[in-house]
Amino acid sequence: MRGRGPSCIAQRQALRSLWHLLHYRRDPQRIYRFLQQPCLAVSLPHMSAHCLRAAQAFGSPLSQRISKVWPQGERGGGRLALHSFELWRPRVVLWLRVAAAFLTLYWTIWFADRSLVASSHSAGYLAFEQSFPLADAWLAGSALMAAAALRAGRASSVLWLPIVGGAAIYLGALDVLYDLENGIYARAGGGSVELGINLITIFSGVGVLRFCWRFHRQLLGSRARP
Repeated sequence: MRGRGPSCIAQRQALRSLWHLLHYRRDPQRIYRFLQQPCLAVSLPHMSAHCLRAAQAFGSPLSQRISKVWPQGERGGGRLALHSFELWRPRVVLWLRVAAAFLTLYWTIWFADRSLVASSHSAGYLAFEQSFPLADAWLAGSALMAAAALRAGRASSVLWLPIVGGAAIYLGALDVLYDLENGIYARAGGGSVELGINLITIFSGVGVLRFCWRFHRQLLGSRARP
């Protein structure tokens, strides 16, 4: 019966070794030489989906080798990359760190010389912006906690990721409504910057929530630690 013989067990062990090469070593040449082994020629079409998804990140010659034994139509096209937890996890970790760094930089500049980042100099606008530092500090801290948990594979990432996503959308919505009601977006220069920041904040929050929901099983999987 297919999939239960000794050869299948050996193939699975080989593919497990390949997965470690893909995920930890990230050496395209070494991986390519590994794939040249004759015993893997039959195994590649049955390679587990997560292994293929990680392999896609390395491009040629690795992707060409896989394409020869697993046609594009059978692999589901570009959807693998969109559904790959191991491909998206480091990107989300990086983005969370970038977001925390940006918030820190923004408020450092604001308190040092707010004219560089302020979209308006009216008393109302300044008073409104001055109410955000504590909330943004919470958002930045949560982003760093989420990044650390996600990178370490801890189950607590399922707690921190929704906190980050919800906080980003909430703060972005506050900003958008105030800017619309007070004509901030219509101002030359600063208005477009404000709009860009608001859009990035809201879409980042949506993206973090989508990632958490899409991969909640992997985040809570057997590899996760509390």
